[in-house]
Amino acid sequence: MGNYQNELNQIMSFFGEDKINREKAFEILALQYIFYKEKNISSIVSNLDDHLTNGTNDGGIDLIYYDEEDEVLSLVQCKTSSISSDEILDEVRKMSTTVEAFKNYNTGAYSSKLKRVLRENLDRLTDNGQIEYHVFYLGNFDIKNFERKLKNSPINHLEDMIKITDIKLLNSQISNIQDTTSKVKEFKGSIDKTGNYLEYESQDNYGVMVNLSSNSVISMYEQFKDKGLFDMNIRKFISHKLVDKGINETLDKDRENFWFYNNGLIIAAEDLSFDGDKITFYDFSIVNGGQTTNRLGEYKGSNKQEFFIPCKIVYQKKAQVNSIDQFFTKIAETTNSQKPIKASDLKSNTPEMINLRRDLNIYEIDFQIKRGEKAKSTKIKIKNEEFGQLILSFVMQRPGTARSNKKLMFESASVYASIFKKNYTRTPEKLAFIVDLIDFYNRFKRISDEMKKDGGELEGNAKDILKNGNFILIALIGVLYRLQNQDILSFKEAIDDPNVLSDSAFEYGKFISNYKNDDLDLKIKELIMELTIIIEERYNVLLSANTVTSVSNYFKKDSSYHDDILKAVASKMLLSRTNAPILEYSSFLKRSK
Repeated sequence: MGNYQNELNQIMSFFGEDKINREKAFEILALQYIFYKEKNISSIVSNLDDHLTNGTNDGGIDLIYYDEEDEVLSLVQCKTSSISSDEILDEVRKMSTTVEAFKNYNTGAYSSKLKRVLRENLDRLTDNGQIEYHVFYLGNFDIKNFERKLKNSPINHLEDMIKITDIKLLNSQISNIQDTTSKVKEFKGSIDKTGNYLEYESQDNYGVMVNLSSNSVISMYEQFKDKGLFDMNIRKFISHKLVDKGINETLDKDRENFWFYNNGLIIAAEDLSFDGDKITFYDFSIVNGGQTTNRLGEYKGSNKQEFFIPCKIVYQKKAQVNSIDQFFTKIAETTNSQKPIKASDLKSNTPEMINLRRDLNIYEIDFQIKRGEKAKSTKIKIKNEEFGQLILSFVMQRPGTARSNKKLMFESASVYASIFKKNYTRTPEKLAFIVDLIDFYNRFKRISDEMKKDGGELEGNAKDILKNGNFILIALIGVLYRLQNQDILSFKEAIDDPNVLSDSAFEYGKFISNYKNDDLDLKIKELIMELTIIIEERYNVLLSANTVTSVSNYFKKDSSYHDDILKAVASKMLLSRTNAPILEYSSFLKRSK
């Protein structure tokens, strides 16, 4: 099992024990493992300033994280000791009071750091989004005691918004991230009666329905919860959230009816066998029912009374190479509608994803299609959703969607097809283009990360624009790609006729690999600088006029990009003192002829 203390020590060693205390290290640990789900601290270091808010007048909020995929804003209080239920409630109350103050613009009593980060993230929250209040602490959570206290608390209306992470869950999540096991090798469990199973099969697939013993589920959880049991369940952190108290109530008072109340489990396996009232699963994972399994395995009351749970087990009769994972993913996709999961995970084993990963690997690009999978030792790494954001911005000219509505890439069949089903691997000029685009993006991130650091050349709003405007800048560079290759004649043409920027009009081809001079990184840096300053000038005008409240608000919609930012750049490009250097800095975008 993962050990939080080892991770805290590594974080303190990374930053230097003279520069960071244990409390801040714990906040970084929570950010790394619970929200970013990253194994290496170095991968999130450049983003810390966008999340950490702990300090004087912080409103009870130590860190802030906005999940654009699920549209959830998480406000977090971290405690490096064990605290009581009353203290947890008090921390949640403080955070919710702060949110109300910000909604009413009564923010004078709060620190400038909190005002910047919380306002930025509240502006990112969509109409369908929600706020969650998290408390992380190094003790064991007593959920029953907390429920009793909450019932009589003035914040009981926040019940569904409160999430608690204790030491046990934290260690479990650390193990989940560090462990690369994908399936459980073998497990033998019990069913209610000998021969009591229902079979169903098609030409390719086989499945059975059984009533699986609660004791078997508990045993399976205890042995394999951190060793692949939930990997095909589109692994998602399970915290103490009170909306699942119904399961506990049934376990307390009505076990004999659990079978009727619960949807049960779905297990995807590579094989199974029966022996009397015993069933054995081989190379398997739970693809639906992870929350039920977790709640049963973590139940604090008596499990003396055995009961049975409906369970479906499915497998392919004649699996081809790669087809097992695709089959598992399809089962997960079609059976996980009850609880929110990342839409990108549902496509992780589709043929287009597998083909992209295989062919990009030839160019030393690790195209990551599953969260938590072990990174390969390649030159460049990019996640499938990052790739989607890149295409949405550079090619499709939708940077607002890329930043604020990532799930559309995987939920909309037409948008998904426009991004991923483009026959990249079968079309040489398209494959050459995406290889170069990923190379450019890798350079862009590295250079912009350096520019964001304290003491860099950008200050004030320009630095905030750079922090939040990656995809706006990439979209503008996508217009310059068209301009450099004479697909359009000017920015003004793109304003007058938006169709010239449509993805259907896009011309693919090799570009950055054509550039042979040794000043490529310098050109990219200068281009980023020029475009950022233009955007900053326009943003400052709108800010002075109280038209925008934050950079996030400004970058939230595609319409802001097309109706305002693009026009501001087009206007500047009419000036030779701006036009000439930008065209010079973007010369690396020229396609091969």
